[in-house]
Amino acid sequence: ALAFPDAFRSLALAYPMIDFDTEWWRRGSRAVGAPNPGRLPDEAFPANDEDVRARIERERAGPRVSSADEERQGFGSEIARVGFFQDVFSPGGKLDGDESVWLNRRIARGAALPERVWVLHGDSDSAVPVETSLSFAQTMEKQGRPVRLDVVKDMDHGFDLFPGKDWKGSDDPLILDATAWLAEKWLQ
Repeated sequence: ALAFPDAFRSLALAYPMIDFDTEWWRRGSRAVGAPNPGRLPDEAFPANDEDVRARIERERAGPRVSSADEERQGFGSEIARVGFFQDVFSPGGKLDGDESVWLNRRIARGAALPERVWVLHGDSDSAVPVETSLSFAQTMEKQGRPVRLDVVKDMDHGFDLFPGKDWKGSDDPLILDATAWLAEKWLQ
């Protein structure tokens, strides 16, 4: 939707992977002293970074179709922890100058976006750092573009799916208010 903004009037982004130009993505959560993705214990990850690199090469070896299963999610956590995302998205740096690969760079240069964008993120997200949503919102505001950023205190990745003590899930007033804001533009 962010790549084809003319096809959408409004957009809701939940804990989006927007900005890979950060130390967390480049060096990995472990190197910057952040919690492991998913707050998993160290034992849940390969002991050797070269094992992660070998898995990347196996995944590149051929076409693969998968769903959001445990294996795929584990792979994403492994490469985020050791900082191999840059190489996965830009093998050997060959796509570093290709703006179509780096959404945050396109947006900073003024690329078109849907008329309204809502971003929802937990401030304790261990899988996608909240800082990336904060920088996205700052860029949007500097350019005078409509953006709504809601950062929910003490929430980790995927929090919106699980009602709890401080969150009512899809019936939460924040969700209802934000979707009403989006619908104003979406239903025009």
